[in-house]
Amino acid sequence: MAEVRFSQDEFTCPVCLDLLKDPVVIPCGHSYCKNCITGFWDQEDQMRVYSCPQCRQTFSPRPALARNTILAVVVEKFKKTRLSADCYAGAGDVQCDVCTGRKHKAVKSCLMCLNSYCQNHLEQHETFFRGKRHNLTDATGRLQEMICQKHDKILEVFCRTDQKCICVLCMDQHKSHDIVSAAAQRTEKQDQLKETQKSFQQRIHQREKDLQQLREDVESHKRSAQTAVEDSERMFTELIRSIVKSHSELIRLIRDQEKQAVTQAEGRLERLEQEINDLRRRDAELEQLSHTQDHIQFLQSFQSLSAPPESTDVNDDPFSSLISFDGLRESVCQLRDKLEDFCKEELKKVSDRVSCTSEHKSTQDVCDDEDVEIVFELKPMRKHAELAARLMLPPTFFCYKNHPGYLSDDDNDDEDFESAVRNIKGKLYADGADGASDDDDDFSWSGAGATVSGNTVKEISLPEVEVRSGEENEEILFKERAKLYRWDHEVNQWKERGVGAIKILFHPVKKSYRVLMRRERKLKDCANHIISQSIELKPMKTSAKALVWTTTDYSEGDGKVEQLAVKFKTPELVESFKQTFTDCQSRMLQTDAAQMSAAEALCRDSNPVVFFDITIDNEDAGRIVMELFAHIVPRTAENFRALCTGEMGFGYRRSIFHRIVPDFMCEGGDITNQDGTGGKSIYGGKFEDESFEVRHTGPGLLSMANRGRDTNSSQFFITLKKAEHLDFKHVAFGFVKDGMDVVRRIGELGAKDGKPTKTITISDCGQIM
Repeated sequence: MAEVRFSQDEFTCPVCLDLLKDPVVIPCGHSYCKNCITGFWDQEDQMRVYSCPQCRQTFSPRPALARNTILAVVVEKFKKTRLSADCYAGAGDVQCDVCTGRKHKAVKSCLMCLNSYCQNHLEQHETFFRGKRHNLTDATGRLQEMICQKHDKILEVFCRTDQKCICVLCMDQHKSHDIVSAAAQRTEKQDQLKETQKSFQQRIHQREKDLQQLREDVESHKRSAQTAVEDSERMFTELIRSIVKSHSELIRLIRDQEKQAVTQAEGRLERLEQEINDLRRRDAELEQLSHTQDHIQFLQSFQSLSAPPESTDVNDDPFSSLISFDGLRESVCQLRDKLEDFCKEELKKVSDRVSCTSEHKSTQDVCDDEDVEIVFELKPMRKHAELAARLMLPPTFFCYKNHPGYLSDDDNDDEDFESAVRNIKGKLYADGADGASDDDDDFSWSGAGATVSGNTVKEISLPEVEVRSGEENEEILFKERAKLYRWDHEVNQWKERGVGAIKILFHPVKKSYRVLMRRERKLKDCANHIISQSIELKPMKTSAKALVWTTTDYSEGDGKVEQLAVKFKTPELVESFKQTFTDCQSRMLQTDAAQMSAAEALCRDSNPVVFFDITIDNEDAGRIVMELFAHIVPRTAENFRALCTGEMGFGYRRSIFHRIVPDFMCEGGDITNQDGTGGKSIYGGKFEDESFEVRHTGPGLLSMANRGRDTNSSQFFITLKKAEHLDFKHVAFGFVKDGMDVVRRIGELGAKDGKPTKTITISDCGQIM
């Protein structure tokens, strides 16, 4: 007999919109929950005329209510049928091979039939093959791996000579081999597994001790380095006027050594942590394997799992080859003690290494995005002294703003301030320097404020440091050296951000693209932003080798709308960057279209369509048109529709989007507090989760924001990407039919903490159909 299927709507009470409870029928033929119709009629007692909430037929006197026994039985069966849906196979479950349509979860697999069965079909199998030897095992998706590919027989024995599982028919080809049952081989390997597991656990324990010791060594070395810095600064205070260059070099030497040692140690720490994680994962897999009932799987998996991962060498001390800070302090003390006697001689040695020139030399470069000169000043301003401290220069040296930054085609411009300091090759220049006497307490020259520079020792390059920034999980689509600028709106001119390799990266899991650029020899990002559909690359009017665009950039942590420009060596590189950038935008459009098609498949002509008119900082930004899935989640859709029309006296008009997470979602609808802590539904307060049938399959999905189960009010969010982790937690109830470009523009105005960078307001809203 054909199976009759019903939908939940056929057994829903028109008053409470839930399954009928204690169903009763009234004279017009409509059915309601007994409590619902009783409460409805209690409100009409004064008029003595009672009506049907659906067809509005009136009755007088008040009809008696009789329980609809047949309908009650049908509703109970429907509830049981709905509960049985939990037995359907989900992701990772073994499916029943006999079920048609939506398959149930298998509970057993038959090694004779090579099929897996759910509980119902397993009972049929047992009845049909009663008395026959059919070997059943726990449901597994590895049936084909348990069968001999040559004879189609079950793998039952193990050949120790060839170290593989075979069937009984294969034994003829292994007559002279050492053959045992799979169970016997499993027993032997089980003992080896325990020994291997014990060895791994011992290694984990030892590596944890090594890790802790190395961390303590790093902290001790940092403290030692800091102590050396403090001691040297205290000692050199007495000598600062005469040995400024030596003081600077000593501090830099300590810092370089500290950075080099800590960098090496941190790399070793990372490798040790990775090895421990690998050992723990391998130990967990061995533990899981030790409990499996499948001998074949055990034997096939044991060999690969028992091999230990590559070990990290911790015997090589990363600090052994470095200069001792104790010896450094001793040398400084000796210099201080002997300074009185050897002052003239030591000063002569220093002066021999200094070459004076009669020409005025200035060094221009970018410091905090501006061109500078290194200047000596007896009484520097506070901000100049702070800058000198950051650059490890004496406080009497500061960074002087020479002239405004600009964007030119000169590829010989210095790239950052630190490199400008390093590029000063040991020259000390001052107008009228010969006019200063050796015993001048102020260490001053006539014409104080002249441009000077100091670095009389060999240049020491900063080490290349690999920093984990998420790039390890991304594919590099473009990478070329370039110079980056930003537009300074306060002074209306371009300011240089730095020089380095600009990359276009693709994340294969998140399906997102971004631009990333880091300054050379520094750990600071110049640019870090998502590639979106709304970004438009434009050529620079003053240079054929530069491009300009506007975006929300996160290189400084918080999102900030910036106008950026990048300059390459050749026009060909410009074209290559532009082509890769636009290709990413095209692929994003295709991905969005494919993901949105799943939502479009849920469209119905009878569903309500509503709209938002959006303003950004009081400027019109466009309209968002949304269809609500009333045929799936009628209560949720009705709540959103009524809040759009404002027919209940309150709604979304004049409310804001209070939380925006770029490349994730845009959240709004707090019509009471406007900050995500409030909200109000048309049902008076919070209402329950209606259905999780609609999944968060891509961008443009409308979903309820909540604070846990059954806490829906007026707050909602619109997705900017696929968000499967929100399934079964948030009720999706509609999708954006038109205006996705407006949604993406809103999405670019967020930050990592969710706070919008501009005010996004729903200036008007309502229902279209």
